[in-house]
Amino acid sequence: MTAPEQVSHEEYERALAEHKQLRARLEETERAIEETEQATQALVEFAQRAAALLSQLADQMTAHFAAEERSGYFQDLIEQAPRMASKTQELLAEHAELAAEVNRLAEQARQASAASASSGAFADAFRAFSKKLLHHEHAENTLMQEVYTRDIGSKD
Repeated sequence: MTAPEQVSHEEYERALAEHKQLRARLEETERAIEETEQATQALVEFAQRAAALLSQLADQMTAHFAAEERSGYFQDLIEQAPRMASKTQELLAEHAELAAEVNRLAEQARQASAASASSGAFADAFRAFSKKLLHHEHAENTLMQEVYTRDIGSKD
């Protein structure tokens, strides 16, 4: 059996330096994992909050659309301005589409995992819906204003 070679001071120092680097990398990795866990929890909380807000929005939209449809206001617009009947019917038909879309978004948010929430797909879908709803509301306001100023207001 041969005698073990003596470890030189240089080798000893190199091993200590490598151990220090390994510990530093290990600590850095641990911090990254902790940050990931915190971010994941934040995304889960975001998804839960978004789901609750979207459910509230869906309820509010359903009540708003039902009130618009029950009030007879749009029927009055059609009677006062028959030329706008097609546009009025188109806007009324959008109510069901918009309600279904916001309900789908609320369900997606309820089911969202941290991974899907972070993908950006949910945020993109919500932004597209928001744009569509705002466009719808603007079109309704424009219709009402046009009928009032041209057909109803001019008869006062």
